[in-house]
Amino acid sequence: MTKNPLYILILYFQTLRYLSLRQITFKIINICKIIFFQNLSKFYAWLISIKIKFEVKNDFTLNWDFELKKNDYQDISRYSFSFLNQKVQFDSEIDWKNNKIFRNNLLWQYNLNYHNFLLSLINDKSANPESKSLLIQKIITDWIDNNDLRKNKYDKNIWNPYVVSNRIIAWVKLYTHFNNYFDQDFKKKFLYNLRFQLKYLDHNLEYHLRANHLLENSFALIFGSVFFKDKKLFEKGKSILNKQLKEQIMTDGAHFELSPMYHQHISYRLLDLYYYLKCSNTFNSDIENLIKSKLSIMLGWLEKITFTNGDIPTVNDCSFDIYPSTKDILKYSNKLGIIPKSKKLYESGYRFKKKNNYELFFDSAQIGPDFNPGHAHNDIFNFILYIDKMPFIVDTGTSTYSFSKRRFKERSTSSHNTVSINGKEQSEIWSNFRVAKRVNPKIIFENDHKIISKYNSLIKNVYHKREINFYESKILLKDEINTNYLNYSYLHFHPSINIEIDNDILRTSKAEIKFSGFKEMFIEDYRYAEGFNFLKNSKKLKLVFTKDSLIEINIFGQNKTKN
Repeated sequence: MTKNPLYILILYFQTLRYLSLRQITFKIINICKIIFFQNLSKFYAWLISIKIKFEVKNDFTLNWDFELKKNDYQDISRYSFSFLNQKVQFDSEIDWKNNKIFRNNLLWQYNLNYHNFLLSLINDKSANPESKSLLIQKIITDWIDNNDLRKNKYDKNIWNPYVVSNRIIAWVKLYTHFNNYFDQDFKKKFLYNLRFQLKYLDHNLEYHLRANHLLENSFALIFGSVFFKDKKLFEKGKSILNKQLKEQIMTDGAHFELSPMYHQHISYRLLDLYYYLKCSNTFNSDIENLIKSKLSIMLGWLEKITFTNGDIPTVNDCSFDIYPSTKDILKYSNKLGIIPKSKKLYESGYRFKKKNNYELFFDSAQIGPDFNPGHAHNDIFNFILYIDKMPFIVDTGTSTYSFSKRRFKERSTSSHNTVSINGKEQSEIWSNFRVAKRVNPKIIFENDHKIISKYNSLIKNVYHKREINFYESKILLKDEINTNYLNYSYLHFHPSINIEIDNDILRTSKAEIKFSGFKEMFIEDYRYAEGFNFLKNSKKLKLVFTKDSLIEINIFGQNKTKN
């Protein structure tokens, strides 16, 4: 990105103009708070500590029986961890804030300090409860000793409110399972620190970000307030949850940040919250009905956009195997008696077509909520195609949140199966999580066999229209640009697909693709994100055209039917 000061100033203006005055105010307050904590955290901790009093709710039992994926940890007892496909082996103790390890991998540090990895011990059959509780006590005691703000320097990453929210929920879950095995000294230390973190979160809610961050804050407030019998805090958490669910869940059930990965996370959090409130007899009809009504359409949406083999479309910031799978989420909801409610895909802008031999996901969505499009990509009119339940044409995916060329590349137009007009980006995505000027697509016609979408480009008086026609074993993809610019269309193939071109026809073992209206065609290498920090070499097709183009995909599939 250019370092021209005037251009950067314009980018900031174009980004900030979508924020509310309240959001900007909280952003300034948040910056001031961080400066305050970095210099006066011990004074803040002392102020909070003199007010800490608590009573713990112990009159209910829970069974958090969801087993986290093995990728979430390696060998906790030996301080060996694997988050986001990156393994770190600590020596004699865990270094919670090692700058060398976390310098350009902040998300890894977040995962370590969420303490979700400790939840894997709940269903670990290789050890008895006594030994597991001793390990938990050892690790949490070490964390407290190294991060208690009364004695240690403030670390803005460890005390990031989103991280604190995750940690509060993890600690509450751990306590409900292992409190009978914890010794009294540890309980005292643990409960005091948990209560401190809850107060800290209450004073540092992420109103400046809103979106999934504020929702996560509300989950933690409710978990913590029920645990400590804090009715005032419970009402606050419930009020935030109520407002945010109504704002963030769209009419067709999608979460408005439009990342299937975060949709899985929020769905699972709501299921946990429902179970927690039900077991603790904390339900009232309002919150029960709210959670059930939102969950049912969220589950219906998730079920509708998940491929038959269980994969989610990796659009926007999204990756496989980060949160519980759609299958596991639906299994959990069934256990709780919450039935998915299938609604027609509409407001989200996502569409999903399922035929005999193939499944196609199409993205004609807005770039995200105007006030926080941080997880958005330049992927308007992008599509993902599975043939015989296996990936064929895919999204490049997400492998990192770190400030890097790779991060910018994965969010760029050329990393998606869409068109770059005159080689330009669709919207002004910049920095790690920012968007300045952005385009707004609309579906202008659709039925069971055809979708037509259009958006006005950032280039004055230029539009892009994409039409997709669906047949049983054929897909027609038509693009129209009302200009004579050189435009670039991209198709990214899964690493398992071998491609070759012969007389303007691309042949694979699963389909044959014909092209019309293109001036040139190039096969290029690209790196497919199988997951965070996990890249595979693959091939993509770069196609050059001016005004109109046609791509015809003829599918061979195992169950081919004649058109």
